[in-house]
Amino acid sequence: MTSRCLIAVWRAAASALPMIIGGILPAVLLLRLFPGHANLRRRLTGVILFALVAGASVAAVLQYGFGSLHGTYWLTALGLSLGMAALSIPFLALESLFGMAGLGAGAALMMLLGNPLSGMAGPYWLPSGWATLGQLLPPGASGSLVRANAFFDGTGAGAPALVLAAWVLAGLLVILAADRRTASGAPAPAVSDRARGRFTAPLGTASAFYRRPARAAAPPTAMATLASRA
Repeated sequence: MTSRCLIAVWRAAASALPMIIGGILPAVLLLRLFPGHANLRRRLTGVILFALVAGASVAAVLQYGFGSLHGTYWLTALGLSLGMAALSIPFLALESLFGMAGLGAGAALMMLLGNPLSGMAGPYWLPSGWATLGQLLPPGASGSLVRANAFFDGTGAGAPALVLAAWVLAGLLVILAADRRTASGAPAPAVSDRARGRFTAPLGTASAFYRRPARAAAPPTAMATLASRA
């Protein structure tokens, strides 16, 4: 590897932290804007759209602004988008299980562990055990995917792409399972007595709100009619 290419790879390492932040921000914002079971589709759609737009933007800045990335722009952009989705969707999954505390714990784990072990400049700079762990986390897999697409014409992109896809799929499954559990455990909506068409009072109690409808007056008999005429 030439010195120029090595410098470019080191510059590409600057995308690790923006990628992690790009995974945290949409999860937090979408949870604030669209909370609850009814807005699940909006949150997932927002995460995917944000990942696509952010991946394209970061790839454009790194490739055309800084000149630190080469290769096919759209492949690099899709790799970055997949990396951001592999962060945002698991963050939403953690929130669905443990609330905002779970999202915060996941964000701290990625910032403090995933970022240093990402090996964005190349996992071979890390000890073997730590390098393997880093490549199983979204930041490390994203870095390897970006390197493969930007500098090696996609060679070696299969493994990191599968790792990121596994994170996305696992996050989606957890979100759907947690949402189904929440929906099934929600109490049934109360139906008013007026909607039921009747009023029920506890046995043995009198209610001031209950009145038995008055019976219609019986038609006068023949004897009563003669008596009234007399």
